[in-house]
Amino acid sequence: MVGVQLSRSEIQRAAELRWRNVPAGIPAVLAEVFMNRLRGGSTIRKLTGGGQLGPALVSYKRFKRHCELHPRWGAEAWRLSDINGRFGKGARLRGLTRCHLGHSLSDALVYWQNGYIKRDCRTCRRLRRDNATMTQEAVKRVTAAIQNGVTVSQIIHGVPAGGGRRDPALVLVHPPAFYRYRRENPKFEALVQDAISARRHRPREFAQLNTFTYRYTPGDEAVIRQMLPGWLTTKDDVVNDIMILLFEGRVDRAQVPALANYFANQHSGQFPTRFAKFGNSPLLSLDEALFDDGSGTVGDKVTRGLWD
Repeated sequence: MVGVQLSRSEIQRAAELRWRNVPAGIPAVLAEVFMNRLRGGSTIRKLTGGGQLGPALVSYKRFKRHCELHPRWGAEAWRLSDINGRFGKGARLRGLTRCHLGHSLSDALVYWQNGYIKRDCRTCRRLRRDNATMTQEAVKRVTAAIQNGVTVSQIIHGVPAGGGRRDPALVLVHPPAFYRYRRENPKFEALVQDAISARRHRPREFAQLNTFTYRYTPGDEAVIRQMLPGWLTTKDDVVNDIMILLFEGRVDRAQVPALANYFANQHSGQFPTRFAKFGNSPLLSLDEALFDDGSGTVGDKVTRGLWD
């Protein structure tokens, strides 16, 4: 009867009667229909699953038996199903025209992330940027970090001093909230600008003894060490040089970030690494002898040539 909903047992009974006395596998006509649906974009799971995927064309058990009886047909069926399955993955998201808040995705920001193509709603990103806020606790942490010489890149991106891979544990605040607070608070903006200027400035002359007053705080050495780039091999010497200037009162605590950059460059020039910055060739002294039984040096080769 039309419009009457059958129970699960009645459906199973009808299926059993339909396939009673049918040889193992799939009949030739139905196998052709099965293959045509695969060529049309369907998958084995949809054609044999039933339930929410729609009425099953055949059972999975009968399909597997047909593949055993006809290996070439089964191989082609699995090949088409794999292609259709990969193409259909994410089809629902690709077909969306609006985000979960109803904004149009016609101008969505498309980019590659973790092996997938991702679309972001520009309106949602703009709203998150404009409405981002910093809590008072976050303001205190960020202010203290800036005063201690932590870079802006480390505060908002987790990039360690001197470069390197990002570490999410180092992030103190997200960029939209940080930049919005800078726009709306002139005093905080001035603090950030002073810190950036201090890092860019390279001191050439130091003040006289006892010009500044320095109060030692446990952990100052560790803070200075974090300001130094990771490739520097003489970090202990740089930390000692800066601490001496602080104790002598020749520099102020606010000058420490600039001093870290200054001494890092100085030590890098005076004590280079074993290998050149470009390539894997070891560095050679200009006074090194070219031959064990001669007086020629590397410097002579550079300035005059080997056979001059």
